[in-house]
Amino acid sequence: MKILIENIKTIVGANPEPQETLAGKEMSVLPCIHNGWLSIENGLISGIGEMKEGMPAKAGFDKVINADRKLVSPTWCDSHTHI
Repeated sequence: MKILIENIKTIVGANPEPQETLAGKEMSVLPCIHNGWLSIENGLISGIGEMKEGMPAKAGFDKVINADRKLVSPTWCDSHTHI
């Protein structure tokens, strides 16, 4: 299934430029995309970007969701662990 989420106010934790490794002070920056879109294919994020830069054609998706200017945090995970 292909899903497109559009009109997202803020995509929290999403860096517009791919990053291989983050360490040290780089970890103190929370990257965000404002006024964005996110696509999902077979349960995995397949695309992300700003609305102003354009997005994939809606016709190519099984479902289109209007986030209505809400927050999305696709990269969040609970890193609270015990050894």
